[in-house]
Parts: sequence; C-alpha cells; structure tokens
Amino acid sequence: KVLQHIDVNYKAKQCESDKDTALQKRLEAYKRLAIGNKAPDFSWIDAHGKIQQLAKQNADYYVVAFWGSWCGACEAVLPSVNNYLAQRNDVMSIAIGLDVDAEPWERAKAHYPVFTHIRAAEKWDNKIVSDYAVYASPTFYVLDKELTIVAKVKNLVELREVF
Repeated sequence: KVLQHIDVNYKAKQCESDKDTALQKRLEAYKRLAIGNKAPDFSWIDAHGKIQQLAKQNADYYVVAFWGSWCGACEAVLPSVNNYLAQRNDVMSIAIGLDVDAEPWERAKAHYPVFTHIRAAEKWDNKIVSDYAVYASPTFYVLDKELTIVAKVKNLVELREVF
C-alpha cells in the first residue's frame, strides 16, 4: 500500500524525465527485496582464501548486517546483536563492512567474532551493497535457509521478535 501511494503520488511527478530515475530504482529495489522474496546470493573469499557462496552455506537462518567502523549507530547496536547471535547455533551471521580503509575495519571487526566478515571497500558502490539496496547503516536482513527474506530489522529488539 505504501509503495502504491508513493507510486501514484510521487513517482509519476518526479520521474517524468529520463534523467531522474533514482526514485524509480529505489522503489523497484524495495519491491524486489520485499519480505517473502528471495534475497540476492553473493560470494566472498574466506580467511583461508577459499571462495564461499551464501547459497551453499548450511544454516537455518542468516543475518546479513551492513555496517561501518565509522558508524556511531553501528557501534551502539552491533555489540548486543553479536552477543545475542552468539547464543544461536541455527544462525549464520555475515557482516558487510562499508569501510574504505582496512585498518579501522580490522580493529572494529575484532569486537564482533560471531560474524563472518566481508569488507565492501567500495562502500555504497559495492555489488552486494547495491544488490541489497542498502542506503543506511546499520541495515540487517534476516533470511531463512532458502535465502527467503524473513525480515528487515534495525536493532536487537526487532531481531529478537523475528526469532
């Protein structure tokens, strides 16, 4: 209903020219990433230099977190989320760090050992970040074992409600 309201009341007025497609792309991303839809698959290189793929992991649930070592809101939320997820054997946690500089990211990620860490050095232009239409941090997606989007949460309270 919200997307329909935006589409009817705003999109047609703002996206009349071919030059202004940002709103249209964002609305399409919200639709593509709606709860109940399949999440984008992605790959990364693990600490041993081996290529890993999300779809080939074996967990009942996945929490994909987008964060940055420079992000105050992330610093406020991630410690409690890390501690909560450490108690759950059925969840694989993946943290995508929106950090250009490796050094602060390396220091910060050490505080969150429950997560598998991936650095998105391109920040907002990274393919995973773009595929998940991340516009702010922290952003958390909860996926089931088939990579279906179960929830999008902002904090520990919302994450606990999912489980």
